[in-house]
Amino acid sequence: MIKKFLSDFKRAYKQDNKSFFLLVAYGLYALTTYELFNRPFGTVRNLKMPIDDMIPFIKELIVVYHMYMPMILLTAVLVFVYDNKQYKRFIITLFVAQTFSYVIYMTYQTYVPRYDISLLGDDIFSKLVKLTYSVDNTYSGLPSMHVANMTLSSIFLSKTSISPRIKKPLIAFMILIGATTVLVKQHVIIDVPSGLVYAIATYLLTKFVMDVYENKADEAYNSI
Repeated sequence: MIKKFLSDFKRAYKQDNKSFFLLVAYGLYALTTYELFNRPFGTVRNLKMPIDDMIPFIKELIVVYHMYMPMILLTAVLVFVYDNKQYKRFIITLFVAQTFSYVIYMTYQTYVPRYDISLLGDDIFSKLVKLTYSVDNTYSGLPSMHVANMTLSSIFLSKTSISPRIKKPLIAFMILIGATTVLVKQHVIIDVPSGLVYAIATYLLTKFVMDVYENKADEAYNSI
């Protein structure tokens, strides 16, 4: 299976190697810009609700939480190999979602109360939680981009011709990644549905614009 995938990847890369670097561009964009907006802007709102106190803290899931970017990269590579047209739409949609989230954060900034690290021990999972809390500011929670990008990844992965035996476990894992946002106290509960709605709205908007653009391009080409 791996040998076949590598062969398929080489074929796809040879056919369109330039567009593959759109993924690299997105990765650099997301990694270098997010923390610029993960800080207080004007009024900062605490959206914690009573239900948040009922959600358990599971420190071991911090490992799954950090699989967020690897899963985006894996999804992008799979879509690149098996559906190049959708791959380009996927990357563009990721760019749009990331950019507009910054507009939301600047106009409606939120704060996420975190787990008390003094209650943590010295095991590897506790250390990972402490490290995560220390390098990642506690703002820009709504919408959750973990949830939004896992939703977008699931949508585009589901559109490929990849076997359901591969797609379903990957999508299930991405759902788990979304759930870890509240299970490691990186988000409050309202951030999760907001991330889901935000992803769907971004997907539909981007799809509409690109459909219109492609239709007009086809009409212009056919009129020549």
